[in-house]
Amino acid sequence: MAGKHAYLIMDGGNNLVQLQQLINTLDDSRNDIYLHIDKKSPCSDHDLKQKLSAKHAGFILVPRMKVYWGGYSLVACELRLLKTAHQNYEYEYYHLLSGQDLPLQSQDYIHKFMSEHKGYEFINFDDRKLQTDRQIRERVSHYHICSDVSFRRYHTTIGIFFAKALRKLEEISQRLLKIDKYKNKVIKYGSQWFSIDDDLAKYVIAHEKDIEKKFKNTILCDELFLQTLVYTNDDFRQRLYPQNDGNLRYINWDLGLPFTWDSVHFNMLEEASQKGYLFARKFNSVEDQSVIWQVIKELL
Repeated sequence: MAGKHAYLIMDGGNNLVQLQQLINTLDDSRNDIYLHIDKKSPCSDHDLKQKLSAKHAGFILVPRMKVYWGGYSLVACELRLLKTAHQNYEYEYYHLLSGQDLPLQSQDYIHKFMSEHKGYEFINFDDRKLQTDRQIRERVSHYHICSDVSFRRYHTTIGIFFAKALRKLEEISQRLLKIDKYKNKVIKYGSQWFSIDDDLAKYVIAHEKDIEKKFKNTILCDELFLQTLVYTNDDFRQRLYPQNDGNLRYINWDLGLPFTWDSVHFNMLEEASQKGYLFARKFNSVEDQSVIWQVIKELL
């Protein structure tokens, strides 16, 4: 008998209508949905409980924390979602999504596919970014005093200048001092979104303190920590799903950073669904609501 799935959703709380649309696509008695809303969002917990719900799936609001793009807080949030879910139940699979994602397959398809491929770990490794790539390595090889500080956090010229100047100062000073805390160690890179089974979930949770120690004072480590942890474990490395986009998320970096889907490009989403991708990102109902309805009505 197929097991239950946990959907772990990270969202900024800026578009609850779109978020409810995502929840509706996952609302199945075979699922439990765990939602984390950034504490910086003006939405209160009361508002969230009033505006968001699931009829069939379990629906759990995870205690909120402040999350900053590029900072270790992203990893801490992922771990909080994973731990909360695992403490409640030993799920067959745990799927990490953002509030701007949508499935490209029905729940029947996803559950059948995961059961047929039980034991695989669905994690993306980007081979375009080699281990020796200096910018990737310097995310972790250098100490970053304020990892939550990034230019995306600011909306003023002075703020953006300050964030970039801080990073440049860290980079230059530590190169001159020849600081490399990850020298001769394996670093792997890829998309942060994953689907992992209970074995790997337990392994990640058991290594939480080690993850924090290694990645606390790093930047953009949400794209490094799981890939590095899994790749350096012989057992889990052998269980990686053998496909270029191993996490089965369809994300287009050629048209945007990443591209926000619109109805004009719906045919690309159809093709991705036919190829077996399970999820796609990102969507924005303010920019194009029609493509969301197309996915829901024509693909699901």
